[in-house]
Amino acid sequence: MLKSSLFYNRVEAKLNNGAMVTMNSDQTPSLVSIEEFVASKQIRLFQGLKQNGYSGQLVFRDEQQQEWIFYLYWGRIVYVTGGTHTVRRWRRHLAVNFPHLAHQLSEELKYFDELKTKEIEITWDYDLLGLWVEKGKAHRETALKMIRSITTEVFFDITQAGDITYHLNPREQTLSNSSIRGTAPQQFAMIDSEQQIIEAWKIWQVWQEANLGERSPNLAPIIINLEKLEENTSPKTFQALTRLIDGKHSLRDIAVQKQTDVLLLTRSLAPYLQLGLLDLVPISDLTIPIAISTSKIAPQDQLLQNPLSNTTPDNHNTLIALVDHNLVVCQLLEKIVTTAGYNFICEHNPMNAIALFLERKPDLILIDWNIPEVNGYELCAQLRQLSCFQNVPIIVFCQNVNLIDRVKAKMVGCSELFNQAIEAKSIIDLIKKHLTPTTAINSVN
Repeated sequence: MLKSSLFYNRVEAKLNNGAMVTMNSDQTPSLVSIEEFVASKQIRLFQGLKQNGYSGQLVFRDEQQQEWIFYLYWGRIVYVTGGTHTVRRWRRHLAVNFPHLAHQLSEELKYFDELKTKEIEITWDYDLLGLWVEKGKAHRETALKMIRSITTEVFFDITQAGDITYHLNPREQTLSNSSIRGTAPQQFAMIDSEQQIIEAWKIWQVWQEANLGERSPNLAPIIINLEKLEENTSPKTFQALTRLIDGKHSLRDIAVQKQTDVLLLTRSLAPYLQLGLLDLVPISDLTIPIAISTSKIAPQDQLLQNPLSNTTPDNHNTLIALVDHNLVVCQLLEKIVTTAGYNFICEHNPMNAIALFLERKPDLILIDWNIPEVNGYELCAQLRQLSCFQNVPIIVFCQNVNLIDRVKAKMVGCSELFNQAIEAKSIIDLIKKHLTPTTAINSVN
């Protein structure tokens, strides 16, 4: 769900394919590419999503095709998963926050059988944590602390990745309607991202100052040459290193085991890494500790499907156009429109919109009132001066609608001023309303 008041909250990013986004109904969402995804850019992106009231998935991907998935409700973080070690990360933070559960995990996982009868709407690890909270086996505040720590760790990994792409998967059925054995996400965990972003950035800065920027804490230390290691260390240090390092645990895993900071641990190993006595290597993730039936995982098509859209083959010949400089809004509308079976194009620069529309001949045009250089009313007036757009529905999105706005809209030939929350049902209903043959062109009252 998205509030119209956010049409003028711009997110600084660029699209892979330039200024224009084009997407047919059978294509996957366009990816937005961001170079050097530092803390300031992260904060701007999440602030835009929060102000837009976005609910759904935010999926990041790095150059190695590694993905992290943020589950958001009204722009706030409900949970985050993905990355190199989803299971290792969860078990580490479980050990820190709920050692009693971690120590008897096999026994505690039997309670997950109760969850097998319900559809997993977020992830197995979040659902299981929610079940433990409900059963009184985990305190809610501690669970929230655990999710915050997981989120900070993921932000660190994303920051270290540098250049990333992202796309949005909005949910027609918002997270507020889901339940985890009766625990709604907004009652369990609602995290503002800024604090976790800043915390992760501080850790990243210290990590870089220690000349560890290229070394991921998800790598595992291994001994390259046991004899040389023994020659270059004291007997006590050699014994400690051989006990500590087995090549099966990441730096983060070992730090938790030793109850120390991963930065301090890595710094202590740095001299041996520089001498070539140790090395850092990638290791695989652990297996998910529970059996999950894929039939219990809600498919994305089902989550995004608009039951009111009644998509017909005719929709695939219908082109919806949008003029908006806000990339988040463009992606959100793109997903809603194409999920309903329509084709979609978006132009961020209003000065290029007319030329694009003359070429593509859209069946319906959506314009943000607060576009740069010319406002939505002026662009609407320019389009109406062209004979090919005189009968095309043109809808202007605006934050507030007063008498003056209605007069302006009527004068320039605007079909409707739209100031409702932008969600799948309202957008599809709007499109259907103006694409029916009996709809009047100038319907502004």
